[in-house]
Amino acid sequence: LFDTSFIHSTKNGTDGDRYVLILRIMHPDLTETEREALKLVFEMVDVPERLEELERESANRLMAPKGFGAAAKPPQKKGSKKK
Repeated sequence: LFDTSFIHSTKNGTDGDRYVLILRIMHPDLTETEREALKLVFEMVDVPERLEELERESANRLMAPKGFGAAAKPPQKKGSKKK
């Protein structure tokens, strides 16, 4: 059993196959925020395409005018009438 929170290494010094069973177990003292952050990290490792998705979503949010969501309409200028 290896605790991967410590730097370590392993080696297979034989000609035979080596099998590794990896379990992700959360420490009971982690906060909910820490657990959610680790889940996100694990997802990025398991599904690298998800990182690209999140980067695109983040870039879109940064480029959107402040205060406008996807369904929001820009405010009307004073004196202009809606057609």
